[in-house]
Amino acid sequence: MVLADNISNILFYQGIEPLLDNLFGFLRRKTDFYTGAQPKVIEELVLKVVRKHSALAEKEEAEKKKTREKDEKLRQRKLEETKLKVR
Repeated sequence: MVLADNISNILFYQGIEPLLDNLFGFLRRKTDFYTGAQPKVIEELVLKVVRKHSALAEKEEAEKKKTREKDEKLRQRKLEETKLKVR
């Protein structure tokens, strides 16, 4: 839970770039992430992960939009039904 709190604090107070800087700094200091593979391989790996999560975010956003639209249609239908009952 402490890690999640630290991540949230960095995001809230500093933004995404410092968070990514911390992540990649950790990988540099504590792993062989940069020295264990060719730079091109590292870049491809990072882009692969970014693309994966970008696609997931787009899918989730599309699902949220669909739900919002469905909820709005239902709200409008109920509003119309209420108007008809009042007449």
